Amino acid sequence: MVLSSVVAVLESGRNTRGISGQVAAIVAQEPDLFPELMFGLWHVEARIRGLAADAVAKVAEENPGLLQPFKTEILGLMTEARPAIVRWHLAQLVPRLNLNRNERPRAIGLLRDYLEDRSAIVQVCALTSLVELAAGDRAMLEGLAEEMRGLAKTGSPAVKARARILLSKLNT
Repeated sequence: MVLSSVVAVLESGRNTRGISGQVAAIVAQEPDLFPELMFGLWHVEARIRGLAADAVAKVAEENPGLLQPFKTEILGLMTEARPAIVRWHLAQLVPRLNLNRNERPRAIGLLRDYLEDRSAIVQVCALTSLVELAAGDRAMLEGLAEEMRGLAKTGSPAVKARARILLSKLNT
């Protein structure tokens, strides 16, 4: 129901600006539609995957519990997700997942892989999520701080800026 309306808007050639917010608002009111929205992450059309990823992230920000049944799928999709908008939203979802002790190292490894992504925004989202996951883990935070000091010197302008911001937060 939700995705078919998104597809209809895209196929009609109308402006899609704001459509993911509209879809997110519908799903927030009708959480039973969340699985259908999640299914959009595997849609054949890249634009639909991107819109679905954006809407999933918006819904999960308010209701992260909806993500939990899809934990395995989210982590699995991270290795193959395209386009970049899907990868950066997946990176944003990871800290909202209740990860067990087997899933946590896998998620951290996937996010670390995203630090090598061609897209600076994917790298920025991965870095931010790694810091969120490291909260309370002093050893991991120290390792990330060292890595961020390097990225603050060698990364793209966006990565440098985010690394500096995250470092300043860690040092306060």
